[in-house]
Amino acid sequence: MKGFRTILVLSVALAMLLTACGRRLDDTAAAETAPTTAPTEVAASGDNETAAEETAVAEATAEEAAAEETVAEATEAVAEEAPAVDASDPYAVRVSESDPANGETLFNQMTSTGFACSTCHRVDSDQMLVGPGMLGIPSRAATRVEGQRAQEYIYHSITAPNDYIVESYPVGVMPQVYSDVFTDDEIYDIIAYL
Repeated sequence: MKGFRTILVLSVALAMLLTACGRRLDDTAAAETAPTTAPTEVAASGDNETAAEETAVAEATAEEAAAEETVAEATEAVAEEAPAVDASDPYAVRVSESDPANGETLFNQMTSTGFACSTCHRVDSDQMLVGPGMLGIPSRAATRVEGQRAQEYIYHSITAPNDYIVESYPVGVMPQVYSDVFTDDEIYDIIAYL
């Protein structure tokens, strides 16, 4: 959206500059630079500046509508691909109701421990940084502890990290205070992000 506004401002500024300079484009150049989206209404006064602004606003409105449609389609596609949540699994239910965008913010935000989760864990790799990489964590977490599903395992890995130590990782490296640092809702947001 920020880039869109920048383009809109630059378009209006360019139109105003061309109008102020008195430069007139020949018909060929005008046809090549004409907007692909026609304004819904052009100023009756013939004021070029007003017409340019209305054209820019109409283009902005059309682009915004197209962007909203794209977001709606993407959301629909994700909803169709998302597996059904097992209502008998309270961890899965809580994660499904959580905010992954907030989880991403929390994952990358410095906490009172002096660390962000991203200080020690990569999300774009399963390779070790200080702690295990998070890429593919839902699949790996589902197999770590017999009888525990992925969401439950990750929850306990955050709130009681020494309960289940991944092979080749030392005990006590991860701060033991995240259940005090984050609320339960925030922990579930982080899990939803992962």
